[in-house]
Amino acid sequence: ETMVRQVPVTTCRYVAEETVIRDNSGVPTSWATTIRRTTDGVIVARLNQRSVLAFSWDDRRLVTAPVAGSDGNIEVLDWQSKVVVWRPPLPVDPNLPMFAAAEPNGTAVMVAMTSASSSPVSGDGRADQLWIVTADGSARQLLSELYYSPIFNSY
Repeated sequence: ETMVRQVPVTTCRYVAEETVIRDNSGVPTSWATTIRRTTDGVIVARLNQRSVLAFSWDDRRLVTAPVAGSDGNIEVLDWQSKVVVWRPPLPVDPNLPMFAAAEPNGTAVMVAMTSASSSPVSGDGRADQLWIVTADGSARQLLSELYYSPIFNSY
């Protein structure tokens, strides 16, 4: 089974298309993300084994996450230069909640996640870290304990 999910950009100049191939039991066997320019349909970037959570408002950066069954961490990536500008200090479990949103009319992104060391949660939108990451990769942690936000649960 193949599933495609699209993550639009606020300016509508690009779209992230995620293709997941699953085996007969529903377990993902392959995950590929392509970034496509919407004006002409040209693929301008590819990411393997990464899911796109959000684009920054100015389209320069992506918040990406490891997919279930893979290793890695959340990354804020300048996708055009392929430079990782930020990773959180603690690893995340790709099976636990992760969310991101762009700063309206700005260049920063907000990243919420559940660290691998956190007590297990049920996927109900709770996370234990909330970060604001600027375009240059500097980050400020706003929350460091388990919290719930209905905004994140709606993604």
